[in-house]
Order: sequence, then C-alpha cells, then structure tokens
Amino acid sequence: MPFISSSVKFINGLESFPAFRLSENTEIRAPYRLFLPRKMYRNFSILATIKPERHDKSGGFLFAVVNPSETIVQLGLKIMDLQNDFVNVSLYYTDVTMHIASQVWASFTIPNFIGNWAKIALSVNGNKARLYFQCEDYGQITSQRIPKVLEFDSASTLYVGQAGQLIGGQFVVSLYWFETLIIIPYKIYA
Repeated sequence: MPFISSSVKFINGLESFPAFRLSENTEIRAPYRLFLPRKMYRNFSILATIKPERHDKSGGFLFAVVNPSETIVQLGLKIMDLQNDFVNVSLYYTDVTMHIASQVWASFTIPNFIGNWAKIALSVNGNKARLYFQCEDYGQITSQRIPKVLEFDSASTLYVGQAGQLIGGQFVVSLYWFETLIIIPYKIYA
C-alpha cells in the first residue's frame, strides 16, 4: 500500500520486514485525537525501531504533539547528536496552561546509532522515566511531573518525523513498520 508521496518510501527494515523512510521534506500530520486520548495516560511506554540517516546537531523529532499555534511541543520525543559517540533522547512533556515554551521532562544519553537500526523503549511510571536502548536498560530519571496528567488542547496536531513548520526538527529517518511510535498505556497493580 504505497503512499502517494515522493518523500515517503517503503524500504526493507530489520530482517527484511517492511519499513518506511521519511525524507527531509516529509510532512505527516493528523489531529492528535485520532491516535491519542484527550488526557495522556499517567503511565505509558513509547516503543520505536528507527534508523536515523544523518548527523544533525540540532536533532529531530521522532514525533510531536504540538499546540494549535504550533509553538509548543506538548508531548514529543527528540533525538539529538551530541558528539560522534553519543546521542541524546529527550521526552517533551509540557502543560500549555503553565508554560510558554516546550519543556524537556526526561533526557538520556545513549551510544550513537546514526545509520543503524535501533530499538528504543521509554517507560514512564509516575515521576520516573526509564530508557531501554537495544533491549538494555540505560537508566532511570526521577523528576516531578507537572501536571500529573497531560491534557491536550482539542486542536492540537500530531506530527511524525518533525514538530511542525515553526518548531521544525525534521528528521531523515527510517521507521520499522510494525513497531513505529507505539504508545502503550498501562496500570501498575499492587
């Protein structure tokens, strides 16, 4: 099922399974409510298998939910090249009623994987965020999360591979078809 776009191409992913490649001028966007609830789950995980295809000091957003004026990232995952050996993975979590700029809530440093397929899993449980890279635990960050439950504006937009025209952060990346941007809510039972 090919897209009618020259900026999105189907390629072979891990073990030759289907994947798609986003070029620099790709714009995939939709109303957030087609994929996410009005209030973000308190506990959730984000899973992605990706292959960034270039070094870029400013980095790029794997996905971003932006406010209606497209000036603030309410929820997003950004990957930024720090040095030749490391990249930074940052989770944006912003309440637009409290902040006038995008807020990074958790940030992790992992080995550079630009040009290679990588599996990233980010688990958020209460005030703790834990990152797994290539199925290995890369640490946990504890930080007060305000608000406890993020509520999206009804006119917010979900972007894949960037954060919109104003914020930018275009990402030249290949995404593994079956595991792309899966956000999983979960409840911890005592």
